[in-house]
Amino acid sequence: MNNLLFQTPEEYPYLWEPGEALEDQTENSTAWKGCATKSDRVISQESSMKETEKTEKPGSTGFPACARKDELCINRRNLPHWQLPGSTYFITFRLKSGIISDGERKIVLDAIKHFHKIRYWVTSAVVIPDHIHLMLKPVVSESNVEFSLSKILQGIKGYSAREINKNRGAKGALWQEENFDRIVRDHEEYLEKWNYIRNNPVKKGLCQSPEEYPFLWEPGEPTEER
Repeated sequence: MNNLLFQTPEEYPYLWEPGEALEDQTENSTAWKGCATKSDRVISQESSMKETEKTEKPGSTGFPACARKDELCINRRNLPHWQLPGSTYFITFRLKSGIISDGERKIVLDAIKHFHKIRYWVTSAVVIPDHIHLMLKPVVSESNVEFSLSKILQGIKGYSAREINKNRGAKGALWQEENFDRIVRDHEEYLEKWNYIRNNPVKKGLCQSPEEYPFLWEPGEPTEER
C-alpha cells in the first residue's frame, strides 16, 4: 500500500505544530526566539531567481518580528490558525473533490488578483487543478485595521466557487471548508515557500519550467507605497 498521504508536511491535516512556548514577557521581550528583525535579501522576479542585496526596516517584510504575547491570535478548528499583525502567510486550500479546468483555474487566479494591493499583497500564487498555494500579507485598511485572513480567504473562495458553479450549472460547496495557513517565520522560510509555490506545477508534471505555467502569478515583495 502506498504510504504517501501528502506531498509536503504542510498539507497534512493531522500534523499539528504549536511551535515554541510563549514565555511570560515584559513589554520589550519577544514571543519568538531568534526572530528576524531585518530582511537583507529579496528574491528577484527574474527566471534565474537570483537574490539581490536589500536593507529593510525591522519587520517590514511581514515576518513575526518581536511579537508581544497579546498581539498573537490563535484559533483552531481541525487545524491551528495563528494570526499576527504585519505577518506574511503561506496558505493552501483544496477542492472538495475532482479538478478544475483551465478556464476555471483562470477564474480562481482572477479572484486572487482582484483585491491585490487593496486587502492584501500577494507575493506569489499558483492554481493547480485540485489545490491552490499562495503567499500573501494582509493590508492595513484606511481605518488602520488589518484585513483578517479569514475574510480574505472567504472572499477568494466564495467568489470563485460562485462563478465556477454558475458556469457548470451546479450548486454546493466547491472548496474544502478549512484552509492550511502558516505564518512565515523568517526570510529563509520566505524564500523557501516562494520557491515551493513557483516549482509546484513543475513537480506535478504540468509544465517544464515555472515560467511556462499560465496560472502562476508572482507580483513579488510588497512595495513601501501602494
